Amino acid sequence: MTGVSCSTLTLKSDEARELPLGESEHHSGKTTKKSLCTRNTSGTKNLKAFLKTNVFLKLKNANEKEQLCHPELDSGSLKETEILNSNKSCKTEQSTFQNDNVDNVIAGSTRNRRVAAGFTLAELLITLGIIGIVAAMTLPTLIQNHQKKQFLTQAKVVYNILNNALEFSKVQYGTNIKDWEFLEEGSNLQKSMFFFEKYLQPNLKVIEYCKTSSVTPACQHSIKMHGYNGSDFSSFTPQPDYGTAFVLSNSAIINIQAGKIHSDSYRVRILYDVNGIKKPNFMGKDVFIIELGGGQGGGDINKFLPYGYSKNKDCSYYKNEFQADLTCSQNSARAACLAYIMCNGWEIPDDYPW
Repeated sequence: MTGVSCSTLTLKSDEARELPLGESEHHSGKTTKKSLCTRNTSGTKNLKAFLKTNVFLKLKNANEKEQLCHPELDSGSLKETEILNSNKSCKTEQSTFQNDNVDNVIAGSTRNRRVAAGFTLAELLITLGIIGIVAAMTLPTLIQNHQKKQFLTQAKVVYNILNNALEFSKVQYGTNIKDWEFLEEGSNLQKSMFFFEKYLQPNLKVIEYCKTSSVTPACQHSIKMHGYNGSDFSSFTPQPDYGTAFVLSNSAIINIQAGKIHSDSYRVRILYDVNGIKKPNFMGKDVFIIELGGGQGGGDINKFLPYGYSKNKDCSYYKNEFQADLTCSQNSARAACLAYIMCNGWEIPDDYPW
């Protein structure tokens, strides 16, 4: 639909020739009747064909409202020159209005296309799938490395706490532990309770002491280990042949064994789980063994040392040559693993069994 508004003017024929295009002529003698009309046709049709949206149909109606036609022409109130100039201005303003709106709409359309640009659902799913695969490959290793560092730190903390308690007792009872008083009669459980209550408990922050009871979870605690079934290394429960247990303020569970344990000589051995009843509860991971003098290592009897540790042995000894069922290897009981760690400067080596 095209809106047309016209005014009629009678001009001389030579002046009529100077009128702009788009105006219709009617010749009669020496005068020419000129119909001055303004139309809004080509601009709107081109926009409709180019972008084909309803937005430009609305633009068409807006342009029609902006037509600058002059009702004064009918009344003859304007001079011929003013009419011509006004008509030219009408067309110029209309054209400018149309061009400005075309530019604005096209710019808006371009912005919309930019906003709409992004990842498709398929691309997102593929990306998430790749991230999942990478996470599945790397996450177990990251968790394992974190556990190693965490358990190693806790193992050193408990090791130092127990040796510090021993040092405080040396101040009172002498630096040579062989000269200390030991319970000669009774079960290993009674001997363990005597040593703990006299030499260690006064210098420790103990939140639970099992004594002879096995009622609480801590006093019923047990651990797992490869290739060894002896309860002396796998159970924290108070036992007449071995010893008793207690819990430190950092939640570590300690099993202390004093007396002639698998030996003709007096021994004081400690089995400890660095994070208490929490998993994995496995020898060489969160469970370690120390002993006065290192036990079979024959070290300084006046301090706790990792089980089997000897300063004269190469680190490979604890992994390959120590007692077959207690070495720090993949399919062994791993009782010598703390000695292997200490030999490596309190670091977990790359070949450590986990």
